[in-house]
This record gives sequence, C-alpha cells and structure tokens, in this order.
Amino acid sequence: MVMDSVEILEDVIEDELRRVAIRYYSVTHSQEETITSCEGDLIVICNVLADYANLLDEFLNDEKEWERLGFCAVMQYERMRDRCRKNNRRAVGENRL
Repeated sequence: MVMDSVEILEDVIEDELRRVAIRYYSVTHSQEETITSCEGDLIVICNVLADYANLLDEFLNDEKEWERLGFCAVMQYERMRDRCRKNNRRAVGENRL
C-alpha cells in the first residue's frame, strides 16, 4: 500500500513537470494567449465536460423543461451538450483518457 502511494506521488510529480500548453483566443485582449496545465488537470476537465453533457441530456429529456424554456433555449442547450461531447471524444480518442 505504501509503495502504491509512492508510485502515485511520483506520477503526480512527473505530471506536474510535464506541462501542456493550451492556446486560446482572448476576446478581451484580441489576441491568442497561452496557459499551461498538467495532463491530470486536463483529464479532470474532460471528465467534468462529459458529466455536464449527461446532465444536459437528463434536463433536455424532461418535456416540462422544453415547454418552460422554449425552442431556441433548448437548441442552445443541445448545442452546448454536443460541444461538450465533441471535446470529450476528441480528448479520449487522442489521449486515451
């Protein structure tokens, strides 16, 4: 058990050292910017996006919500859900999360 903890700690330390550059366009600054993160954080983000997509599915399957929100809002939530799934599939496909 102690060896498992040591191995996990070594993996975490190694992961922290291998930073991943993430480029995005900042609307505020009107330029491309870069942040860095470790692979473990990116895995957590991808998992959260998958969970959020599942929650949106549950929400959108409720007919009462459709009536309350209206067609346009439902389409926006469907687009959000699909985008979360697309990003998650891309990450899983490329990195085997």
